[in-house]
Amino acid sequence: MATYQKRKSSDGDVSVVAWVRVKGFDQVTKSFASKSLATEWAQGLERELRAKRKQGGSRKDLPTLTIKGIMVDEFLADPTVKGLKYFDELKLLCTWWVSHYGSTKCIVA
Repeated sequence: MATYQKRKSSDGDVSVVAWVRVKGFDQVTKSFASKSLATEWAQGLERELRAKRKQGGSRKDLPTLTIKGIMVDEFLADPTVKGLKYFDELKLLCTWWVSHYGSTKCIVA
């Protein structure tokens, strides 16, 4: 379910903040210049998250996953990966990806 709220900045610009809440996932918030853009985004994200939930096996933090979160925090923390002989070199390779794409979300909503 999406909710919307108008916000006024200190310079007088008005924006619309959309909150999307789907059971099983963390809420996602995004700001838009108009309510029509916010509604379009929110409806699309709701559809996508509900479809993921029906498929099963989806993660609660799915909308907020980033390249850094998946690659560094989870991939390198895997015990099998930690046991590799070339783990130190692998960490160096991963840092390049994090420096270039670390904040990029895995799901574009």
